[in-house]
Amino acid sequence: MRLSRVLLLCALLVYGCGGGGSSAPQAASGVTVQALAGTWSYAGSGTELVSGGVLCGVSFTGTIVLNSSGTGTLAQSNHSSNCSVTASTNDTITATSVNANGTGTISLASGEVDTIQVSIDLNTIVWADLSTSGFAVTGSALRL
Repeated sequence: MRLSRVLLLCALLVYGCGGGGSSAPQAASGVTVQALAGTWSYAGSGTELVSGGVLCGVSFTGTIVLNSSGTGTLAQSNHSSNCSVTASTNDTITATSVNANGTGTISLASGEVDTIQVSIDLNTIVWADLSTSGFAVTGSALRL
């Protein structure tokens, strides 16, 4: 239930509340995997359940570079304020699907799969990690 609210909030932030009595998002014409090619700056935060049942707050920032096939690199810095964990990661990222309404998925070589929502103007992506047990994060990426 909490995740549904996060995704709804993300969709409202990207699409607004609509107009003319309709709150349904407008079709994002031109939203394709190829349209996501370029460099993106992103940030996110959430919680991670680590060994011993400790719940840690996590935050991360990074850069994504995608080619026209939707594959690219992710360079990320992670920080956990209450568990004293700091790490940097490099991973392969793939935009696996994007629908005409901007919904889709991205996946990392590490196995993580995230649900995304692309803005109508193709300059913002919001996401939520739905695939990793014990890990609840959301974030956004802006086209550079």
